[in-house]
Amino acid sequence: ASVVLFYHYIDRLKREGYRIHHILLLPGENWPQSTVDEYAANMADLTDPSRFHVTAVRADRFYTESRQCHRLVPSAVKEVETTARAFGADIIVAFDLLAAWITDSVEVPRRIVWLGDLNFQTILYHAWYSARESLFKMRHLPSNWLASRSWKRVYRDALKSANKVIVASDS
Repeated sequence: ASVVLFYHYIDRLKREGYRIHHILLLPGENWPQSTVDEYAANMADLTDPSRFHVTAVRADRFYTESRQCHRLVPSAVKEVETTARAFGADIIVAFDLLAAWITDSVEVPRRIVWLGDLNFQTILYHAWYSARESLFKMRHLPSNWLASRSWKRVYRDALKSANKVIVASDS
C-alpha cells in the first residue's frame, strides 16, 4: 500500500510543477532495470523531460545492524549522497527512515520525512506479544529492548535535521 501512496504523492508533486529527482534505494536484486525504466517512462513529463529523473541505487546492504548498533555502509551511501548533492534540491522528501538516514548529510533548506511503522516500537510490540504467549520467551525481552533502543538512536540521528516528520502508523 505504501508504494501506491508514494506513487500518488510523487505524481501530485510532479503535476504541481516541481522538478523531481527520485532516488530509488534498491536492496539486492529488487526491481530489475526494465521495471525501473518502465517506472521512469510512466512518470516522465512529456512536455519537459528535465523535470523528472530516476536514479536506481543498488546495494546488497545499505546498513549493518546488531542488537546494539546500526551503521550505514559507506560504499552504498556514497552514490546517493553524490546524486542528491549534484541535483541541488530545495527540499528532500524522504519516504522512509533509510532515505532520511542516508540523505541526512545532504544540506537542503527543507526536509520532510514520511514514516510508516516505527521499527523501535514494532520490535517491542512483538517482544511483548511473544512473551505473553509464552513465559519462556520472556528471556528475549532484554535483547529486544536493546535492539529497540538502538533503532531509536537511529531515528533520533536521522531525523534531527527534518523540518517535518509525518508518522503514518504509530503503534
